[in-house]
Amino acid sequence: MATSAPAQEHGSKKNSDQSEPDPTGEGKPEKKKQPEKKTEKEKKPRLQILGSKVTYSAPRRWTKPQISTRAKLEALQFMIPLPVTGTAAPNTSAIVIAEPNTDKLSLVDFSNSKIPRKYPAGSIIADQTDGDSWRTVLSYVHEGNPPYTVLDRFGVTPEVRVHFRIIFPKEDDAKVTWPKTLSQESSDFIRNLRINEQNKALVEVSYNSGNWGLHEAKARKKIAAQDPSKETQKAKAPTTKKTISNGPAKVGEEFSP
Repeated sequence: MATSAPAQEHGSKKNSDQSEPDPTGEGKPEKKKQPEKKTEKEKKPRLQILGSKVTYSAPRRWTKPQISTRAKLEALQFMIPLPVTGTAAPNTSAIVIAEPNTDKLSLVDFSNSKIPRKYPAGSIIADQTDGDSWRTVLSYVHEGNPPYTVLDRFGVTPEVRVHFRIIFPKEDDAKVTWPKTLSQESSDFIRNLRINEQNKALVEVSYNSGNWGLHEAKARKKIAAQDPSKETQKAKAPTTKKTISNGPAKVGEEFSP
């Protein structure tokens, strides 16, 4: 029986579609390249305050900051969970305040005016200046109940000044891991906090045997990581009436722009 024309055309089309395998692979369509995985540094977005003059990157686990403004001043307050049992505080806090340097304060004048002075008396246990624009100060507030440690990072240019502060609660349990995590996060924040995309960060935060300290970031040279119960240097700040607190002060309450 003769095959009808439509059937012949259909068979011809079917045979043309069934091409022989190409052993060379040259006939196969190119595979789409999978996008490269972003590094952790690339995943963290660069955020900005005070227009774009001050930029920063915050750890993902820090809560979305509360933002407040007053005149040209901008402030961010972060709550940071401490996912442990046995610690006196379930969380701690950090703040960033940026403002125009309208009165042209120097780094020394600005930082000395903000080093712990309103809350219970403290001792400076580490003090690192990075160039002409950046300073990091670690203070131990020995009259707190319980005592705690405060980290201040200052940045100053003729146009802008910025202040980062974070509270490190006292932890007596040597087995908990949050202090080392928080020390690394604080070091990362210091490194990423910039004015006009400029930052000279030669310091990082350390935690060892219950004590907070500062190390030089490049040489990993130890600056201070000692028993804070021994006063090594008094804070250069106005004398204030000493009071006893009921625990680590809230960062926003301590700072007086």
